[in-house]
Amino acid sequence: MNLRVNSDLWAGFLGLVFAAGFWFSMGRLSNLSAVFPETILLLTAVISVALLVKGLLNPDMRVLFEEGNRLRLVVVTLILFAWWWGIGFLGFVAASLIAFFLLVCYLAAAQRQVTWKLAGIWACVVVAEVAFFYIVFNKLLYVRPPRGLLF
Repeated sequence: MNLRVNSDLWAGFLGLVFAAGFWFSMGRLSNLSAVFPETILLLTAVISVALLVKGLLNPDMRVLFEEGNRLRLVVVTLILFAWWWGIGFLGFVAASLIAFFLLVCYLAAAQRQVTWKLAGIWACVVVAEVAFFYIVFNKLLYVRPPRGLLF
């Protein structure tokens, strides 16, 4: 199925829906803790409005899912949803380590043969990335990541 859409218009519209949904569900935050999420939501809204304007003034009609492997898109989406669910069940650290290692190996397998040595190197990179985000959020920003069965 070749569905042609104005991608800028749709991206802008969905970005505004996303920003509005999070804005109204944020609840009450203290002044200091609200700075980061409010800034991100404001930037998302500004970029979304810019995309809407560009989509109206200079429409760019594209075929949806014309490029790339559809199966790979579905598998990556399922892994990301499993990660989201796993954060609540296993905790941020464990779910992130598992999900991102699976993502790296799965996406790399499309381009090359994944060996144990290569998987080991990627495992180290994934551990370093998760540790970096854990340290930044937990130790520097004092935002505790969700805990679960493992962490």
